[in-house]
Amino acid sequence: MVHRAAKPACRTGHKNTNKANAQNPTFFEDLHRAFDRLEAEFNDCTVVLTGTGRVFSAGLDFGHHFPLFARRSTSEVDAWFETYRATNLRIFTHPRPTVAAINGHAYAGGLITALVVICASLRQAIFNLLSTRCPSAYRCLLFIAKSSNMQSALHRPTK
Repeated sequence: MVHRAAKPACRTGHKNTNKANAQNPTFFEDLHRAFDRLEAEFNDCTVVLTGTGRVFSAGLDFGHHFPLFARRSTSEVDAWFETYRATNLRIFTHPRPTVAAINGHAYAGGLITALVVICASLRQAIFNLLSTRCPSAYRCLLFIAKSSNMQSALHRPTK
């Protein structure tokens, strides 16, 4: 489902195909359809990705995935992984600002999807920060680097 929440934001949620917004073929198809519609009809909006009900996403739908994995079909698992990967990459590489409105629990694969959205937001923010010529932006990056003690992290001895 896609609707314009408030200009210039557009909210997309998963169709309630199951109570926990568990990830199954219908979930992935719905998400791709929503992004197709966002790109065609709402190209001026920030994207807000959320779940329906009280759970953002419970991750993989066990009712679908346990039998899939139990069949031990390499071709089936490869096809599943390609769909899973393509969905998360589509979110990650979406050209417009995308945020996750985590409306409840996000377990396993649901957490991965939420983290993909968060990492995509950080990627865009860092790009924007690095592409400005504002001295305060550079000072901010230096502060982050110094406060995180990156040098000691890079030279930490391994056991």
